[in-house]
Amino acid sequence: MKLLEKILVTINVNKSNPALLNVAKELALKFNSNLILMGVLPTDAQKSSVNNIITRLVEKELNEIEADLKNSGITVETKLEYGSILEQIITESEKENVNVILVPEKFGPVEEDHKVGIVVEKLVRKCSKPVWVVDTEGKPFPGDILCSVDFSDASERALHNAIRMARHFKSKLHIVNVLEPLEEFYSPRFEIDYDSENRILADENRTRFDTFLKQFNFTDIEVESTILKGTIYKQLKEFILLNNIRLLFIGATGKKFFQRVLLGSVTELMVRYLPCSTVVTKSENIINLKIDSDISGIEKLYAEAMKLEAEGLLDQAIEKLDACLQINDLHFPTLNALVKLYKKTGDEKTAETYSEKMDEIVNRLWDKDVENEIRKRLK
Repeated sequence: MKLLEKILVTINVNKSNPALLNVAKELALKFNSNLILMGVLPTDAQKSSVNNIITRLVEKELNEIEADLKNSGITVETKLEYGSILEQIITESEKENVNVILVPEKFGPVEEDHKVGIVVEKLVRKCSKPVWVVDTEGKPFPGDILCSVDFSDASERALHNAIRMARHFKSKLHIVNVLEPLEEFYSPRFEIDYDSENRILADENRTRFDTFLKQFNFTDIEVESTILKGTIYKQLKEFILLNNIRLLFIGATGKKFFQRVLLGSVTELMVRYLPCSTVVTKSENIINLKIDSDISGIEKLYAEAMKLEAEGLLDQAIEKLDACLQINDLHFPTLNALVKLYKKTGDEKTAETYSEKMDEIVNRLWDKDVENEIRKRLK
């Protein structure tokens, strides 16, 4: 079973990449992922003899990185492409259907007041795949995770990914919603009680926040939910710095939206000034459930169910255990696991049903042992 099958790791051939490679290694080892190391050089690098020297040096560096990762037991493929960095990254991500693109913050020219390179900003705007911008100067991942939510489908997807990441790395998950109060910018001739209206807004927002969170499974995760008030970007940045957040998940609606919005949206501001590593998700999840197709036999099904439970995918785990019972309805470990899972989901009635079935089996086995012992003595 693989949840994070392919990761495209974009190597900055002009700088060292230790922070980027640390994240790639952490993810690959935790999720059993395949890494695609990718370097991009200008088209001219294929032409002159001087540039050929650069190509050989870059190839040597990529091969050394590949060897180091393989020594850690990671499956790695290396690619060196030529042309536009942005176009090559997007093309490769689509061709290989990767789960996520890892990119170092300073990729491409960096404008004076920005923390990330132009290539990174354009990649976030134009690429449909999730993009993980690695903060190469901050504290390393893993650590506490923050997900910003606004009740949209995009933030719902971001939170699903943040939950799974937090569960895997035993990280504390902060879920933050920022409410922007009404400001007194209307004409004085409009009689508006701003304090009263903002109280109503706050109450409605709290209800939506509580309802939104109820649809998620936070089993086995340390979670803290918070509502902040003020300008979204400023509040998120301050929260990240105060709480030593290592990774931010934030949702975006998709590249068509990004192509028409003005720079200054919350997502682009968070990426541009990067207070921590940031994952931008659009129409696809980073972590997708992919179960090997060759599963057969009760032990393999049971093992898959245990992995799914560890991921917090309780409904899918129950389905696997139900399949186990189709093979052997007296399989005691399966029945025991179902009792625990149904208790986790809050279905005490079904849990009790399976618990009673276990008692039946125990009593039946006990009666059988007693009967055999009596028969032995009567002989």
